[in-house]
Amino acid sequence: MKTKPFNLIDEPFIPIVTKDGPTTVSLRDALADADSIIGIDMRRPTDAIALYRMLLAVILDALGQPTSVHEWRTMFEIGRFEPERLDPYFIQYHDRFDLHGDHPFYQARGLEPSSGRWRSIALLRPEVASGNNVPLFSSDTEATLQPLTPAEAAVLLISCMGWDTAAIKTGALGDPTVKGNKTTGNPTGPLGQLGVVLPQGSTLFETLVLNVPIGTASEEDLPAWRRDWTPVWSQHQPKGIKELLTWQSRRVRLHEDDGLITAVTVAAGDRLLFTPPALEPHCLWRQVEPAKNSPVSVSQRPVRHQPGRSAWRGMNALLSLEEHEGNRDKFSTSLALRQISRAKWLSDDFPLDVLCVGVVYGNQSAVVEDIVADAIPLPLKALSDKDGEPLRNVLMDLVASAESTRKALNDLDANIRRAEGGEAVPWDKGEHPGDSFMGRLDSPTLRVLHGIQRDPDRYEQGMAAWQRVVWADASRLANDMLNGAAPTSISGHRSGNRKEPLRLSDAEGIFWHALNAALPEHATYPEEER
Repeated sequence: MKTKPFNLIDEPFIPIVTKDGPTTVSLRDALADADSIIGIDMRRPTDAIALYRMLLAVILDALGQPTSVHEWRTMFEIGRFEPERLDPYFIQYHDRFDLHGDHPFYQARGLEPSSGRWRSIALLRPEVASGNNVPLFSSDTEATLQPLTPAEAAVLLISCMGWDTAAIKTGALGDPTVKGNKTTGNPTGPLGQLGVVLPQGSTLFETLVLNVPIGTASEEDLPAWRRDWTPVWSQHQPKGIKELLTWQSRRVRLHEDDGLITAVTVAAGDRLLFTPPALEPHCLWRQVEPAKNSPVSVSQRPVRHQPGRSAWRGMNALLSLEEHEGNRDKFSTSLALRQISRAKWLSDDFPLDVLCVGVVYGNQSAVVEDIVADAIPLPLKALSDKDGEPLRNVLMDLVASAESTRKALNDLDANIRRAEGGEAVPWDKGEHPGDSFMGRLDSPTLRVLHGIQRDPDRYEQGMAAWQRVVWADASRLANDMLNGAAPTSISGHRSGNRKEPLRLSDAEGIFWHALNAALPEHATYPEEER
C-alpha cells in the first residue's frame, strides 16, 4: 500500500502552549509565530526538550549562526523569525521533512530488521510496559497500545534520538556489527547522559534565541535531515552544534499502514566518544580527574539531575560562571547560561526561567525508572560577572542555609533516638525528617526567587523574609519531634564516646544552636516562636 505523505513543515505535530491554551502546529508555523507562542507543551518534558533542540537546529541552519554578541543581540531584538527568511529554506529542503518520502525525516530509508520481524511502537514510548521495560506506573502495555498518528510518531521519533534506552537493539540488514539479529553495547541517547538545563524566555522566540550559540559554523556541520542514513553507524564526535542537536543515536524506520504508524524498527546508531564540553550547551559540568587508562582525556563531565531533588537546590552550580579548571568536584554552569551572562542588553528583571529535565534509568540503563522535570526562575542579575556578585552570593547562601536546616532536623531526629536509647537511622536508609522538610521549602523558595527576579535590588529583604518562613516551619517540625519523644529520653542514654548520657535537653540545645547558625537573619530564641 502506498504511504501517505506527512511533511513536518506543513502538518501540525508540535504540541505548544499559547495564551489560548494548548494546540499543535507545523514546523513552519511554530517558527513563524514563535513570538506569540508561550512555549512547547511540557506535559511530556523529554519530548519537549528534544523538540526545542530540533527547532534550534532548524534556526541555525536556516538563518545562520551568529559569530558575535552583536549579531546575537540583533537576532534577539528583531523580535521574530521572519517568514521571508525561513520560507526559502523550507522550500529548498521540503522533501527532507517528510516522514515517508525518499529522504524520510530522522530515518534510514529502506531499513529492514535482519530477523525480518518488525517491533511494536512501544519502543518509541519508554513509559509503556514492553518486554523487559516495566515502568512502575505504566497505564498502558504493549498489547493495549493503539497505532500512532503521524504527528504522534514524529514527536516520539525526535525524542527517541535523544532519550532512548541502552542495551540490546534490533539488528539491521547491512549493519556489519549485527550478531544473532541484535547489536549490543548501545548507550542511551545523548540526552539520557545529561541533566538537561535549558534557559527559557517568555515566548518560544525568546527561548530559541537565548539558546542560539555564538560561534563559527563549519560547512561540514549538517543537521540530520540534510544527510542520508544507512544501517552502518560509527563512533565519533560531532562536527558542530547542528549535528550534536540532531544526533542520530539510532537508525529508525516507521512502518505505516493506512495513514497510521503500526510498527517500527529501532536499530543501533551513532555513538559519541564523550559529551563535548566545548559544544554541548544544555548541561552543568563537574570537573573530574581524567581516567588514567582511557583513550580519551576528559576533565569535565555532565551533571545528572537527582530524583526527588528540586532544581533550586542545584542553584550553586547554575550560578557558577567560572570553569574551575583543574579543581576536582567543582561545578560550572552550562554554556547557554554562561553566554546569557554576556547579554548586557537584557534588563535585570528579565523573566528568565531554567528548565531542568533528566531521565533516571535502571537495569544497566535498559529501562526507564523515573523522569525528572522541574523549572525555576533565575534572577538574571545573578549571572552578571561583577554587578551580580552580591546577589549571586545571597542565592548561594540560601541554598546553603536550606541544606544546613535539613541537616539540623536530621541530627535532631538522630539525637532524640539516641536519647531514647536507640540508634540513628542510617543516612542512606529509611525516612529522614530533614529530607522530607526540603519539599516544604519549594513554595517559599520559588516565591522569593520570583520576587528577586522582579526587583533584584531587594534581595536582602527577600532573603530575610525567606529565613523567617523557614525558621517558623523548621521550629514547628522540631517542636513536634521533641514533644513526641519517649519519656526515657529526658534522663537520656549514653551514646558513642560520650561520657555523659545524651538527654533530650541536649538534643534540643544542639538543634537550636544549629538552626541559629543556618538562619542567622532570624536567629531568635525558640521560646519566641512558640
